[in-house]
Amino acid sequence: MLAKQFKGRNFHGALAYVLGKEGATTIGGNLPKSDAPTLNHEFTQVSQKRPNLKRSVYHCALSLPPEEALSDVIWRSVARDYLDAMGFEKSQFILVRHTDTESHQHVHIVANRVGMDGKTVSDSFDHYRAQTVVRAIEESYHLRPVLPSWKSSRKALSLRQLKQEAETGIPSVQRLLQDRITEALQGILSLPDLVTRLKQRNIQTYAFYGLQNQLKGLAYEMNGVVMSGTSLGYSY
Repeated sequence: MLAKQFKGRNFHGALAYVLGKEGATTIGGNLPKSDAPTLNHEFTQVSQKRPNLKRSVYHCALSLPPEEALSDVIWRSVARDYLDAMGFEKSQFILVRHTDTESHQHVHIVANRVGMDGKTVSDSFDHYRAQTVVRAIEESYHLRPVLPSWKSSRKALSLRQLKQEAETGIPSVQRLLQDRITEALQGILSLPDLVTRLKQRNIQTYAFYGLQNQLKGLAYEMNGVVMSGTSLGYSY
């Protein structure tokens, strides 16, 4: 199973897309079935409890590999397990099945990052947390495992690096960093946990922050070589 996440500012846009697809069917959620404008009003009313939160919209597409399918009943259970594990236990959400792709079955979740209790659902490292959650769902529901996205979104080595590895038999720092960071990320739920694990693997981590103390990126040092996360690949 793959989880593709989006965060935005406008509930109406996400709802119009999810509900407006030909053949779209609302199969679950904790709000009454309705049209996009009405649901937008319901979501917005709650999101106003946190007026300073810029991205209160959480949109996630859950996709199965080809040849695999779930009933609406099981999809509802899967979506609830996914949302609970990601921290959306007290959030409004709808679950919509799409039929526009013949190659694989998928559903869309639109949820509120502001809970009914007024608390905000954290998006810290949610990309990696989602990967951990879907791996657990695959095991729980006996689904065929899908390659985690972080294993397919690393930057390829250059021809020079590949040639040097072949000549020396020594892995490049880039490859070592990618492999060790990927290993360290398994089950990680926070940045401090990641930093601790990387230290155990002789990797120093540097964090870069922007306005309002928001994490903007990471860099890593190993064997005296410093590489930015971007230079390792999107997932890093």
